[in-house]
Amino acid sequence: MATSIYKKIGFKDRQDTKPDTYLVDGVAKIIEKDNSGLVQAGTNLNQENLDHIEEGILQNSRNINELDKKIGNHAELIENNTSQLDDNAKELKTKIPKPTKAVENNIAIFNSTKDV
Repeated sequence: MATSIYKKIGFKDRQDTKPDTYLVDGVAKIIEKDNSGLVQAGTNLNQENLDHIEEGILQNSRNINELDKKIGNHAELIENNTSQLDDNAKELKTKIPKPTKAVENNIAIFNSTKDV
């Protein structure tokens, strides 16, 4: 049941000698950024932030793998205990005496008066 550990990618920021140049109609054009309609800048999608996400994924992957190992180690113990409990229950059922006729009559009388 062991899960595989997440393998980090190691993100890198894009580096460009012409960061504001785009191909429009097959021609390279410089496009100036216009933030006039910007309401909120948002979080940068960069190496630092992606690495932070990746560290969290890696740690969660390690934690899940560790839990899988612990569950695997205890599975046999749980199965053995469950089997022992079943055996104990069967043994107890054989040791409990069957109620006498007088006790059965008392139970019947009690049950009949509950609805009164």
